[in-house]
Amino acid sequence: MRIAALILFTIGIWGCSLTVKEVNPVPNIELPSDELNVKLKLDKSIKDEFIIPAKDGTIQVEVTGWRSSLENGFNNGFAEYQSGSEKGDITLKIKKADLRWIAAAVSSDNRARAFRAVIDYKVDMIDTNNEVIKTLIGTATAMEVSTGILEGTVADAVKIMYEDIVVKLFIEKN
Repeated sequence: MRIAALILFTIGIWGCSLTVKEVNPVPNIELPSDELNVKLKLDKSIKDEFIIPAKDGTIQVEVTGWRSSLENGFNNGFAEYQSGSEKGDITLKIKKADLRWIAAAVSSDNRARAFRAVIDYKVDMIDTNNEVIKTLIGTATAMEVSTGILEGTVADAVKIMYEDIVVKLFIEKN
């Protein structure tokens, strides 16, 4: 009887979808100049609510507040590089920020039991003349692993995405 209850409980947990709500990531960002005024623009194609279907042993996840999560990460990381003026010296236009999952631990029945959030992104660095200076295409994989509550791994992936953007667009020389 206990085994049957345990099996039903396990099927119930992994047979349904999970929900990820808005997160508040805090990237560790330092730009080469304190004088820069950086703005964020999210492409209209980036949805605020969507469903990530089950794939490769992961489960279906409903995502809400995705645009707000990206804005929160930017505002927290770039706070000291925002002057409040309408136009920035640099605008980061995020054209793509696709959230997905990879398995971090797999059970003997080949189902994911722990997850990492991954963001496939594309961002343009735009100057005051609205000209694209650089374009970056990348993937940010969370270091944090989740076994059920996914907001922590999502916040970590957003944090890593912004830290990568700073290194690759503002610091590295091409």
